[in-house]
Amino acid sequence: MDSMDSVKLNYCLQKAFDRMQLLESPSLNDFQKQWLYHEKSAYQKIYTDINSFKKQLFYLEKELKFSKSQIQTLKEDLIHRHFNKEQFNAYFEEEQKALAELSVLTKDLNKRYTESLKDFDSLDSKMQGILNQLYALQQNYEASNNK
Repeated sequence: MDSMDSVKLNYCLQKAFDRMQLLESPSLNDFQKQWLYHEKSAYQKIYTDINSFKKQLFYLEKELKFSKSQIQTLKEDLIHRHFNKEQFNAYFEEEQKALAELSVLTKDLNKRYTESLKDFDSLDSKMQGILNQLYALQQNYEASNNK
């Protein structure tokens, strides 16, 4: 989970939002909007996925902190002999099960994190090329009108 960069996630979210706004710009004509429809849809999907991912990451971090706290409490209870070894083992097994489930969720989130960022980078690279083409067309159009 440490490899998941929340700054990068926030950057991607903001950039996807900005791109969606750009693709709805009134300066784009209907043809351009239709031409860019699939890119806009892809940004919307990435935005939704990353936003959902962030919420799940927050939940997972909260659950991991809680589990860590539970294990620390178990350790202290064992040291201070608040319950016997059998009771400790029963509680400890429950925490191990919870941690195993969290581990599976962490691996899934890590995989989705990597895929989402890869998809974002690929789409954004493609979008930069499209924006460069639109800019060049706009420049050519303005130059021909100024003659």
